[in-house]
Amino acid sequence: LYLGHLAHGDLGESIYTHRQVVDDLRSYVPATIELATVTVILSVLISVPLGVAAAVWRGSAFDLVVRLATLVGVAMPIFWLALTALDVFYLRLGIAPAPGRLSVWDTAPPNITGMYTIDSLLAGRWATLYDALSHLALPALILASWSLGTLTRMTRTSMLSVLPLSFLQTARGKGATEAYTIVRHAMPNALIPIVTVVGLAYGDLLTGVILIETVFGWPGIGHYAYSAAI
Repeated sequence: LYLGHLAHGDLGESIYTHRQVVDDLRSYVPATIELATVTVILSVLISVPLGVAAAVWRGSAFDLVVRLATLVGVAMPIFWLALTALDVFYLRLGIAPAPGRLSVWDTAPPNITGMYTIDSLLAGRWATLYDALSHLALPALILASWSLGTLTRMTRTSMLSVLPLSFLQTARGKGATEAYTIVRHAMPNALIPIVTVVGLAYGDLLTGVILIETVFGWPGIGHYAYSAAI
């Protein structure tokens, strides 16, 4: 009976919320997609420049620091990092907002996509957009540490395999500057495997946000699954 209903898009009723599971997913999935998307964007914007710079300056102190930092980022338990960041930046320093998607005095924008940043932008509610981004920043940065280390090290490895190739020597021989050679010729070839890894990382983020959403009170599918389990 369950599989028959499932084939017609009927996931049944949640024993946790007493609503249709499809309706619950419509409420929770956009929050997770928003968090995962911002996390991937931050990971790429940070990891690619770090990986490229570490490869160009291979063996330098900068390269050593980057490799050490990415190793720590991969090995660090994400739930401990989230709790520590919340304690330091919210409780002690007061520079991060309280857990959740919006402040208690703000109201959600008109529901168009379910993602507060996009809905606030479409509705022209700039104060709500700023509030949503400020609540999104810390959990996205903490979650980015999970994929940041892997992407940085892969970018570095890919760049190291491209830098000695002959077509870069040809570009330098024609008078191209080192910066132009790296950006115009090396990076497009080195980033081909990174695109695949970014896609896999995005899928992992969609399924691995339970701890982050629980710590930061983020109402996504991770928090929904945790609440239903307990």
